[in-house]
Amino acid sequence: TVFLSVDELEWMSGAENYVELHLRGAAKDAAPGYLLQVTMNALERALDPDRFLRIHRSVIVQVGCIVEARPGASGEYFLTMQSGARLRSGRTYHPRMKRLLQNPF
Repeated sequence: TVFLSVDELEWMSGAENYVELHLRGAAKDAAPGYLLQVTMNALERALDPDRFLRIHRSVIVQVGCIVEARPGASGEYFLTMQSGARLRSGRTYHPRMKRLLQNPF
């Protein structure tokens, strides 16, 4: 068992019955740091909503690690993270992204 601080998390992605934790400072093409056996819903409920945002059914990001957000043609956004990873938001998460972009601080 490894204990991590939530400050170390940049983004998380669903992988079947697991969640892949992508750590800050890791290269965009690096393998995920750790696998956690938990659902995305449970993880979303456990994380501080002021710091973490679910942008897709299988992706949660740490808001402070977003470098850039570009709108897509179909209501999605393309995010660039500090590590250089590029993530796409889901269209159903458009209202959340819009609220975030109204106040990116």
